[in-house]
Parts: sequence; structure tokens; C-alpha cells
Amino acid sequence: MILFSNARKALEVANDSWSKSKICPPDMIEANIRKTCFELQQCMEFFVKGLIELKGEQFIKAHPLQLNTNILINLISEGRIYFNKPSVLRAILDDINNDASKFNMWEASARYLNTFITTENEINSAFSICKKLENYCLTETITPPT
Repeated sequence: MILFSNARKALEVANDSWSKSKICPPDMIEANIRKTCFELQQCMEFFVKGLIELKGEQFIKAHPLQLNTNILINLISEGRIYFNKPSVLRAILDDINNDASKFNMWEASARYLNTFITTENEINSAFSICKKLENYCLTETITPPT
């Protein structure tokens, strides 16, 4: 799937930028951190949209993460689609929704605003969510509802 491929590429770029932020000249640290945050948000967005598309549903073509995470949550709750290990997916989606405002801010402010503030813990948390999503998506298949 193209969206899963895009998500993995965004995670790869985020890892690269994060690594560079540790060794680059001081005047390049912020640029690498901004790139890391933007790519992490994109990774989450692509994986979530990919899961919706995988099940034959329409995702919302917008950046706010909670719009599409809530679509997935509702589809699962209503029994309209089936996922392997739905409780695992639900926990990941809840993690995203808990910090969605921050991740949404990363999508725009990492590129456009002069002031950009984040912490290493926030970035590590986002990496953790992205890796959980990636692992989940690797095991998910197209399965009909039961």
C-alpha cells in the first residue's frame, strides 16, 4: 500500500533527522528537530489513513490526526470493520489522540512558525507510537467482518 510505504519513508527520514540532530553543528540542531517532528506526524497520519483505506473505507483528506483516528475508533466500535487485535489498535489510537494537538502542531509549526518548542521525551513518545503503528500494520490483513 502506498500510504504504508509513505509512512515507513517518513519514519526513516525522522530517524535520520533525529540522528543528525545529535551530531550536527549547533546552528543545524533546530532544523533537524523540526524535520524529525514533521516526519513523525506524517508517519502517524499515513499509517492511520492506510488502515482506513486497507479496510475499504474513506479517510478524511486533512491533517488533524484525531479526525481519522476517530473514524477508525467508530468503525471498530460499530462493528463495521474488523481488525486483528482491535484492543492493541485502540490503545495506539488512544495514544495518538491523547497527544493529537501536539502532533498536529508539529505538522504546521515545525515548518512555518518562528517559535517551535518540544522536548526529547515528546519526540521519543512519538517514535514509540510510530513504531507500534508500523508493527501493527505489518500484521494487519484485509479481513471481512465476522
